[in-house]
Amino acid sequence: MTSVVQSLAGRLRNQPPALDPPLASEDVLKRLVVRYATVLSKAATRREMPSRRELETCRSLAMKAADHAVPLQTIFIQCSAETYRLWERLPELERKLGVRALSSRKAGAAPHRDVMRAASEVALSSILSGHAAAARRATEQDLRRGDRFLDELLACRATYPDLLEHGERLGLQLGAGHAVVALSPDKPLRAAAWPELPSLEHSLRTRFTSGGVVVGRYADNIVALVAMASAEPATSAKALRDAVTEALKARPSRQTSWRIGIGRPRPGVHGIRASYEEAREALEIARRTDVECLGPDDSELLLRRVLGRDRAAMAELVRAVLLPLTSAHHGPGPLLDTLEAYFAAGCMTTQAARALHLSVRAVTYRLVRVRDLTNHDVNVPEQRFALETALRGARMLEWPRRPLPDL
Repeated sequence: MTSVVQSLAGRLRNQPPALDPPLASEDVLKRLVVRYATVLSKAATRREMPSRRELETCRSLAMKAADHAVPLQTIFIQCSAETYRLWERLPELERKLGVRALSSRKAGAAPHRDVMRAASEVALSSILSGHAAAARRATEQDLRRGDRFLDELLACRATYPDLLEHGERLGLQLGAGHAVVALSPDKPLRAAAWPELPSLEHSLRTRFTSGGVVVGRYADNIVALVAMASAEPATSAKALRDAVTEALKARPSRQTSWRIGIGRPRPGVHGIRASYEEAREALEIARRTDVECLGPDDSELLLRRVLGRDRAAMAELVRAVLLPLTSAHHGPGPLLDTLEAYFAAGCMTTQAARALHLSVRAVTYRLVRVRDLTNHDVNVPEQRFALETALRGARMLEWPRRPLPDL
């Protein structure tokens, strides 16, 4: 029974505290526990494992219990009590059945205790499977409701009274402040994102308990709507960043990298839409510049927003400063990577070499090569500023992977 108990314990850690089930669920819980006890007593009496039909009945009753909001912890406690009660009665059962069992025992039949232990394990496995299946089904239904609500809210597909009514059903007060988080995986959304949505919603609900949380899919991205005060956007953005990254890193087995954009908390329906536009813009910039997460007050986002307002001027700067790098033997890529690592290291050649896994001499040679091709030296402040600004513009314009726009 050790493996089943460990599996149940792992699921119980993510369960809310066990409460007394509502009256509508008491009958379902009682039927499940009685069926479990019957399966164990029959297995111990006959010294035969439960049939597939008996296990399927346990699984079906566990699904009904989950549908009636019976916590898994409550089921486990009740079934454990029945297991110990029957276990204490085993000596009496063995004495009563001893003579008959010895005379009619099949060849190789296991003792009563071993059969009961194995029967308890498979029965608990069926209960766990049924409860988990019902929980997944309920989660998928909640997520589909979130998809529909986000589509109505962000695409303006519903009237204001309808939005208020639908929001209240999901635990949202749309007149209060809400922040929007937009996420995008590096794999197709259908294949990569569904398993992360429940853990993301659970993490956000655990961290932000004062209001509602809705997570769903919209415009090829995952969107999370979180109720929070709009007084301190920087603090809110940091809390959102921590909660989202914690939820995504809780599934290390999935080889999926994410880009995250966070909007500023704003009140009202129009404020939520404005927060979504901020989050979508931050996500797009994070995707282009290969940054994991950008919030509303990140200096990186603000700087790139300023630089990106005049794309024609930015393209002209990139063309004037960095286009000569295309004449390098291996193209502009290695030299651009060297400049990026050099600036990220605070213009420290040693740290840049360590980040690039190159020797200091190789990095120095590349910087000299940049100077020779562009007539811009990283050791001259004005020329270094031009190189760094042009490099940021190149990343925003996705050059050299994409051609520069025509003037």
